[in-house]
Amino acid sequence: MAKALHSGCTDAAACNYSADATEDDGSCEFPADLYGSANVDCNGNCLNDSDTDGICDEDEIGGCQDAEACNYDAAATDDDGSCTYPANDNVDCDGNCLNDADNDLVCDEDEIGGCQDATACNYNPAATDDDGSCTYADAGLDCDGNCLNDADNDLICDEDEVGGCQDAGACNYDPAATDDDGSCEFTSCSGCTGASACNFDASATIDDGSCVYADDPCETCNTDGTVNPNDDDEDGICNADETAGCTDPDACNAGDFTDTDNSGCTYPAGYPNNIVDCDGLCLNDADNDGVCDENEVPGCTESEACNYDAAATDNDGSCEYPLDIYGLAYLDCAGNCLNDATKTVSVMRKSWPVVRIRMRVTQVISPTRMIPSASIPMDTRTTSWTVTETV
Repeated sequence: MAKALHSGCTDAAACNYSADATEDDGSCEFPADLYGSANVDCNGNCLNDSDTDGICDEDEIGGCQDAEACNYDAAATDDDGSCTYPANDNVDCDGNCLNDADNDLVCDEDEIGGCQDATACNYNPAATDDDGSCTYADAGLDCDGNCLNDADNDLICDEDEVGGCQDAGACNYDPAATDDDGSCEFTSCSGCTGASACNFDASATIDDGSCVYADDPCETCNTDGTVNPNDDDEDGICNADETAGCTDPDACNAGDFTDTDNSGCTYPAGYPNNIVDCDGLCLNDADNDGVCDENEVPGCTESEACNYDAAATDNDGSCEYPLDIYGLAYLDCAGNCLNDATKTVSVMRKSWPVVRIRMRVTQVISPTRMIPSASIPMDTRTTSWTVTETV
């Protein structure tokens, strides 16, 4: 069966392309036909629009888009940065002032007030409006205050010079003088100007080097303006502070005197071979017994001993008792019995306890043995017994 013929646009690139058309009837339409531009698609959208402003890149018109710019272009679609503006806010695009009240072609905003008189001291060549501020030099001076006439270049105008003595050290110094006229003199007011000097002259204004001072500790000023040294022996100690006394360091009454008078010195007993000090205390006393080592006397110092020496000051261990001499404790130092008949006998030996015995002696008892008795305790720590039997 033969296929039916169908006419239409057979160009696939056309906007009205018909896939069913078998015969092109010349009806094909393209964007240029529809929109007058080949830069858009069939829907009228730009094929290229990099700034997405709806104007195809190919159709863009560069120019100034700022309506306030001097070169504003209403046809421009892309601002190309070419805008230009008046040079200042107070002029138009032609450079003419927007405001110029005095029509001097200087905009009111740019006017500079100042003195426009070229002969004035404060003339301002940049001023555009004279503001009445002009000032002028005083008579005889320039605008810097310098003299127009100053023969001696002392910055004082010749017309104002004052003659007189200008030396501040002179007696007739004139502080008002501007020209020294040679009249200065230096004698009528000279003297000592040191207020602390003995010869201070309150009326003097020029110091003539005559001042004298009481500088040393002893010195004082005399009423006639001289210095009184107050140190007759010139030893550096003021007369009022001088003291006399014993200064011998070996003396007991040595002192810190300014003048030596050793006639009244006192010394330790036996000086210069003394063995005691000024207070009578031993210089050497090894055993601290108050007896100087040089005066010590060795011997027995125990008063109970047979050889007790009352003159001895140091016990030399030589003391003897009856027990040491006779071997018996009941004898005295002469060898006599301490007890004959009924007596109280003291038995002593250095290594024994003391025994007190009341008894009638009829026989010798060995010092190393005692007679047993019921009433005599044998505890060696006991120091006293009483014998109730007679042996």
